Amino acid sequence: MVVDMLTPEQVSTAAALLLDAHRTNSRIEQLPSGFAPLNFTDAYAIQQAVWQGLGWGAERPISHWKCGCQTPDADRFVAPIYPDRVFENGATVPPTLLHEIAAESEIAYRLGRDLLKRDQPYSEAEVHAAIDAIVVTLEICDSRIHDWREVSFYWQCADNQNSGAMIIGEQLREWQSIDMAHQEAQLWVNGELHTSRIGGNTVVDPFKVMTSAVNQVVERTGAVRAGDLFTAGSWVGTCVVQPGSQVIAKFPGIGEARAHFGRLA
Repeated sequence: MVVDMLTPEQVSTAAALLLDAHRTNSRIEQLPSGFAPLNFTDAYAIQQAVWQGLGWGAERPISHWKCGCQTPDADRFVAPIYPDRVFENGATVPPTLLHEIAAESEIAYRLGRDLLKRDQPYSEAEVHAAIDAIVVTLEICDSRIHDWREVSFYWQCADNQNSGAMIIGEQLREWQSIDMAHQEAQLWVNGELHTSRIGGNTVVDPFKVMTSAVNQVVERTGAVRAGDLFTAGSWVGTCVVQPGSQVIAKFPGIGEARAHFGRLA
């Protein structure tokens, strides 16, 4: 069966639009017809062309990844989070970095050892054993595409699944005993609780996206390394906050991640 795919020239054209938006800190006001990614193959080809165009790769590796799925039964997606968009707990995120501050509370998984490319994919048990901690993250969704909520899923995936920034919070090494179905997640804005939800991840237990995500990154890049972090989906939905806000993602019993956001570009 023949599957429609973009040509290499169409991939290059789509990637060039996103590259220009990154370099000029602007948004694409209207996507041209004829270059829309049609599937994960197209979206990932565009992702890779953009990250290579920005200079990330073997010498400047990507070590943070965004993964998840639209529904529990849907295919898992993976997207890079560029190193210059990753911040320590309590950081002030530069005001020129974002067009929009759409905050999410998430749990990420940190690898404790390398997993190198091999003939067979890594099993769920192998991925589970390779994780040395869970980490609370505050993810900020943003896009190089204007009206990104209205464009196709694969365009959003091509644009790193709307990755704007990630703040790395507190970690828990004894993570295996956490019952994710009964774990509470909170999002605080300027000292007030905005949202609280129990077991709110799309797949309830975010580890369910990890085996696919890790194997996809291994296949695409040749390895995942000790210290690599995979953030695995929002628990409380997305909250658009105003410039100047203090935002905290909190998981009681696990930890929190916090940041301050300045004026937008």
